[in-house]
Amino acid sequence: MAQRVYIDGKDVVLFLKRINATVPETTFKTIACLDNNDFSGNVEKKVVNNKCTAGWEDGIAGNGTWSVTGSGQAISDVDTAEVNYQTLADVWVKKETVEIKMANADGSYYRAGEAIITDFSETASTDEPLSFSITFNGLGTPVIVKPA
Repeated sequence: MAQRVYIDGKDVVLFLKRINATVPETTFKTIACLDNNDFSGNVEKKVVNNKCTAGWEDGIAGNGTWSVTGSGQAISDVDTAEVNYQTLADVWVKKETVEIKMANADGSYYRAGEAIITDFSETASTDEPLSFSITFNGLGTPVIVKPA
């Protein structure tokens, strides 16, 4: 049996593109200093009960939802290829639709789509750097394979 090749979680990064900003961005920027990011998807089950199910619950797929969450430390010095906590707060306040991408460099892991920020929080602890967490809720169908 061939050796398995695992995708290293530290290589899967979250990116953001402000497509509805005053000056729309054309390239993705890395969200700086995240310590984790997660993708989650769900499909609603619509219950079907009728004479054909003989008293047993059946179902069909309903609406789907997806989201991406992340958390990290706030930094004030970012380069032009990065987005920091302040930019994320600005996107949240302005209720902008953005394009997000969670991927590794070779695209063997790839999740993307348009989203809005539905939750943004910051935590200032005594003995820790300022941290933030964010939730993007997807709009429409997520892209789960890197486009050719």
